Amino acid sequence: MKYLQILLLLLTCTQANAASVLGVGAMQCSLVVSLHAVDETDVVEDAVTNWAQGFFSGINAASDQNVGRDNAEKIFDAILTRCQNNPSDRLLLTVSMVYGNFKDAGL
Repeated sequence: MKYLQILLLLLTCTQANAASVLGVGAMQCSLVVSLHAVDETDVVEDAVTNWAQGFFSGINAASDQNVGRDNAEKIFDAILTRCQNNPSDRLLLTVSMVYGNFKDAGL
């Protein structure tokens, strides 16, 4: 039941935010952190990681890069850490920053 509640919250809270940003990328970091804290099934981690990998893939394809290719777990950990430190940021900004950090580090 908790899995369904978290999934429904993820789906409903992202539809009304930031019209140009689709999916969980429109979420505020504070929500990602709080949902992750109560998520016993990794739904939040999977949703955020999948969205971030799509973001990374889009930039990689457009710029002939391979940033984050084999680092799904590190991507989520970096996103979660940045969200904890910047709770008012949108996930889009956080993922953009993590992408830049990974690119700079050669990940």
